[in-house]
Parts: sequence; C-alpha cells; structure tokens
Amino acid sequence: MKIFAFVLILLLSGCASPAGPVEVPSSVPAEIVSTPSTTALELYLSSFPAMTYSAVVVIEGNVSEPALITIQQESMESRYSNSLQADAQWEFTIQLEPGENNISVTADTGAAQATEAMQIVRMVNATIVLQFNGYPDREDRTETVTYNPSEFASAPRYENVNTTHPDYPTIHDLLVTWERKASTDIEFSHSSSFGFGVSRIDGAGNPLDSGAPPWWCYSVNGEAAPFGISMMPVVAEDVVLWDLGTCGMIL
Repeated sequence: MKIFAFVLILLLSGCASPAGPVEVPSSVPAEIVSTPSTTALELYLSSFPAMTYSAVVVIEGNVSEPALITIQQESMESRYSNSLQADAQWEFTIQLEPGENNISVTADTGAAQATEAMQIVRMVNATIVLQFNGYPDREDRTETVTYNPSEFASAPRYENVNTTHPDYPTIHDLLVTWERKASTDIEFSHSSSFGFGVSRIDGAGNPLDSGAPPWWCYSVNGEAAPFGISMMPVVAEDVVLWDLGTCGMIL
C-alpha cells in the first residue's frame, strides 16, 4: 500500500513580505527525513521551501486504504498534535510559529507505520530606525530586517564572555543580523553587570560609561526599553528606534 501526501504553502494576505529591500527566503527545498518502514507501507511528501513568510501550511494527501494520519509540530513557542482517520483524501491546516517549525507526519494502518519529518522556517520582519540628530556626515535611516527568530544570531558573542544567551530572541540578535546583512559596523560593549550594549553605530556615538555624549538609546514600538539589548525580547513587526543624543539626561 502507498500513501501519497502533497504540501501546499499558502500565503495569507497579512503575512507576505512588506514592500522594500528585504531579503527573500531561500528557495532551497526543505530536507525530508524518512523513518524506514518495516513493511511495504510508504509515505511521500512533495518538495516545499525550507523558508517562508507564510503563517499557514496546508498538508494534503490521500491513502489507498484506511489509515490513521497524525501530524506533530514543535516550535520555540508551542507544540501541536492532531490525528484523523482517513479512507481516501485527508488534510491538515497548521499555524506556523515564527522561526523553526519541526513537523512530522505519520501514517499508521495498525499493521504498518511510516513517518517523515521536515523543518519549515517562518521568517519574520522588524524595523530598525536610526536617528543621528545632525551627527556630521550621517543621515537618518529606516531599514527592514528579515530574520529567523530561532537563530539567536548573537549567541557566539555570549560564549566568548562565558555568558548564557537567553532562551528567546533579543534586540541584540536583531542588531547582529542587521549588521551582517546591511554591512553596517556596530561596536558593542559588555559588562558583567549590564550585559551587552551599543557604543557606536556606523562610527557614531560613545560608550554609555564614557561620561561624554552622544550615546545611543533605544525604544521599541514607541516605548522606552526597560531592559538592555541582552534581555529585551524582539518579536515580529517590532519597530526599534535608536536615538543618538543624551538619552534624556540633563547635562
């Protein structure tokens, strides 16, 4: 008996990439890992992209004989599992969480079982705004950053100072991703008390402990950040504004 499955990636109108110069997810197909069956039962999944902006995946298929189809999904934020008994066609619709989604599909006839697993990365966007406030030879900038929340792009820097990276994506991760993709130099500071901070962006600014402005301070979605970049979470569609000045201090 053979079981055929087809994967259709649906783009919702609110989930497509925004207009502007953003990085398009790779068209490289996702790797599918098959668990060998001890019988003639076979399970097929068609090729689909390893990365997507889509918030929804519809997995469709059919079976030539009655079988229990089970799908399992695991991400940073949630776990999902669902099953249905299928005599012919079957379909699952699942919500992709931002970042890596590990998905497995299992067919079970009671006498035979086959499983295939794959990973889909849902890429998301955030916005970085730089206000240089008249700093010589610098212009204000607004840039969209496409990132994988599961990557933890700044993690190697924590290993270098024998510190543990938080178990969630941070503003620091967003900055490291942007620095790499935009080829903009960011000078980070670090202390055992406050973690990482930003000293200079594109050569402008001073360390906060220097006593001499201008300094870089930031807000998220119009609200002053209550934490440093090492601890401040970042989520899809955040607008992170970096302001070069006195950080509200009266000098």
